[in-house]
Amino acid sequence: MHKHIIVKQHEGGFFSNFNKAISFLEKSNNVEKITWDLRGQMFGAFAFDCDEVFSHLFLPYNTQRECNQEEVLEEYIDQRYTGKNAHNCYTGSHDWRHSLNRVYYKYITPTEFLRNKIKQVDELFEQIQDKQKIGILKRNDLLKCEQQQNKMPELSLYEDEINKIYTKNSALILSVDNTSDLNFFKNKYKPTIYSPIIRRTNVATDMEPHFTPGTHIDAATIFLDVYMLSKCNYFIHPVSNMATAALYFNPELKSKYIF
Repeated sequence: MHKHIIVKQHEGGFFSNFNKAISFLEKSNNVEKITWDLRGQMFGAFAFDCDEVFSHLFLPYNTQRECNQEEVLEEYIDQRYTGKNAHNCYTGSHDWRHSLNRVYYKYITPTEFLRNKIKQVDELFEQIQDKQKIGILKRNDLLKCEQQQNKMPELSLYEDEINKIYTKNSALILSVDNTSDLNFFKNKYKPTIYSPIIRRTNVATDMEPHFTPGTHIDAATIFLDVYMLSKCNYFIHPVSNMATAALYFNPELKSKYIF
């Protein structure tokens, strides 16, 4: 049985859809071809103003073998790594990170557009290679439903974890989706590195930033945020599909999970 997998979008953010595909492929055998068919929406969690989003960033997977079975993936099949279930992954064995990492490298190949963006990040990290890099993921309060205690971690919890490992040779890599919290980290810790163009709200209680219409460039920026986090030495994070991806992008990344 040689399979052709067609991946469609569901009502979720970029990495909710990305992790859906990776977790499905982890359990799939004899996949010979993958077609991306994740179409941007004008409104909602997958609000990208382009016809097909993933093909701007990732090449289609194709072994050129003839396929005799077609499967369409739209909704999550394996929910172990998303929502509240991710808590168990973060607090348990790390074997899942290595397993998903193998799937990621087998099936995901960046387009030239994304490769050039990744190269820019790699060059930036070469400039700070001697720094202890602390990745920070701070998400909007409307994502509290994903958290074990139905609330997002307070800034004080981030401070506590940062202060345990912060030295004069540290640099903070920030993925923060509201300007108020971003400014908090920028003003308190030096140096900080973050994307100036990623979609953000003003404060953490505003409408979740997924719902701000964007382009394939915004999709690339989201991917690069997680790629940067995965290249850090330490990673402080709540439950998030972005966190899950960063942890399997780099299975050796030291996780500081807060809840």
